[in-house]
Amino acid sequence: MGVRRPDWWCYPERCQKGHEWGPGLITVSWVLCDCPTARATSGGGAAGHMAVFCNVKGCQSVWYRPRHEPQALPGVRPLTSPGHLSALQDEQQVNRR
Repeated sequence: MGVRRPDWWCYPERCQKGHEWGPGLITVSWVLCDCPTARATSGGGAAGHMAVFCNVKGCQSVWYRPRHEPQALPGVRPLTSPGHLSALQDEQQVNRR
């Protein structure tokens, strides 16, 4: 596809499924989470992650900074999931028509 990225681009170039990432091809968000890595880097504020979601329809790939450690606390998941985000994006598309 040949995606052009700005010099400041600090996200991966592709999602885990190989979809290219660039401006307009991802959604960057903040998600609350209580996993050990999020708590350790919170600086005493709300624990969470910067989350980058792939915008390809049906793709549920997400990249977290700091790294999410779901195995550290069974059942702990970030409060926003890619599936939830996809549903919100679908709703926004319908509302724009």
